[in-house]
Amino acid sequence: MPRTTCQTVILCGVFVASDAIAQSAWPRVVISGIVSRAAVTSSVEGAARRLQDTECSRILAGWRGSNGQLLGTTLAERAPDWTAYVRSIYFYEGVTATQCQRRDVVALTAVKSRVVFICANAFLALRRRSIWHAEAVIIHEVLHTLGLPDRNDKNGDITEQVLRACRK
Repeated sequence: MPRTTCQTVILCGVFVASDAIAQSAWPRVVISGIVSRAAVTSSVEGAARRLQDTECSRILAGWRGSNGQLLGTTLAERAPDWTAYVRSIYFYEGVTATQCQRRDVVALTAVKSRVVFICANAFLALRRRSIWHAEAVIIHEVLHTLGLPDRNDKNGDITEQVLRACRK
């Protein structure tokens, strides 16, 4: 059966959309809502930019993982730089995660996992209040993927430490 003009246009639209998704700079951000996905993608991009800052990356690379190894050493084993490493992490919507039912949880991951779960509604609310704080949460979770345990000594909350280390 020959294609009609309408069918051809629809098919072209599908190919264009598929191509745009395939070429996305952050294809591992898998969040269902377009606004939430944009907020997470923008925060991941911002976090990657902040990690390029020499002072920020030096401080964070000096923290130790649960195995006692410097996070910078683990990073060097996994990727050539922070941006390449962040690109290797999956950011999924955590709608089924029990922790996402709590209002104070915006993202979570298991230590050394390359999957970060985003509690989309809470994350979006945080991002609306503070772009920098949302980026710091992403960095916090990235550090867990490198092996940083949930409690990083007695210096306080990890996100607060990131905010201090990578200040604007």
